[in-house]
Amino acid sequence: MEIILQVKDLLFLGLLALAVYLSYRQGAKAGLQMGIDGTLAMIEDKGFIKVIELSDGEVHIIRNEG
Repeated sequence: MEIILQVKDLLFLGLLALAVYLSYRQGAKAGLQMGIDGTLAMIEDKGFIKVIELSDGEVHIIRNEG
């Protein structure tokens, strides 16, 4: 049995690999951001820190004393 790969097959496999990579990368970034946000919210709820968001979108994290 002879296997013949045509240019369209190689192009399809290349585009599929690119789509898989981009999807993985985007998911990893979103997961990291969700993990950071969730952890900060949990620590703030327990009273260890206070998160202050400024009007320009910058976030300040202040440690609660005591």
